[in-house]
Amino acid sequence: EFNMLDKELNSLFTLAKIEFPIPIPGSGNKMNIMDMTVPYQFDSKGNILFARNKDYEIKVFNLEGKNIRTIKKDYKPIKITQEDIDEMLERIPSNAGGINTREMFEFPDNFPPFQNFVLDELDRIYARTYVKGKNEGEYVVDIFDADGIFISQLVTKADFRVWEKNKVYSVEENFDGYRILKVYQAAWEK
Repeated sequence: EFNMLDKELNSLFTLAKIEFPIPIPGSGNKMNIMDMTVPYQFDSKGNILFARNKDYEIKVFNLEGKNIRTIKKDYKPIKITQEDIDEMLERIPSNAGGINTREMFEFPDNFPPFQNFVLDELDRIYARTYVKGKNEGEYVVDIFDADGIFISQLVTKADFRVWEKNKVYSVEENFDGYRILKVYQAAWEK
């Protein structure tokens, strides 16, 4: 369950529930690795932007738990290839306590509509999709205004994590395969 909690950690409301079998070794149960992706952000008013990532849909909840807006966009599903699966499995430890953890996961036929999203100071939304750019490591980012209206796209290697004071913080891989934090200066043309 994804719950909003008060300062005493009491549940105020539930945003979503996810049910999946627990992948106990030898049980045959597997977990859909894409169900683990549940992006969320807070806007400048304290609203929660939350996505289950099954459809191209970002729900906006106020602090009372009311769904005040839903942002939707049509998209063309992207097939997950064996190469994609192998690349994702490489990032998962293969042996934890004598258990082959990679055998505990299954993959859907298609990627979710987007990987994650962040907001800038003006509550514009930047959703990093699985649509690949021309160069290795590039992905298409869909941009929505504060009202959830689609306004543009950009192609970038940057994996936006935080956008603050016209700086974008991104986690990226360098040439040696190490994950590094990069900071970009960002500005909108007037």
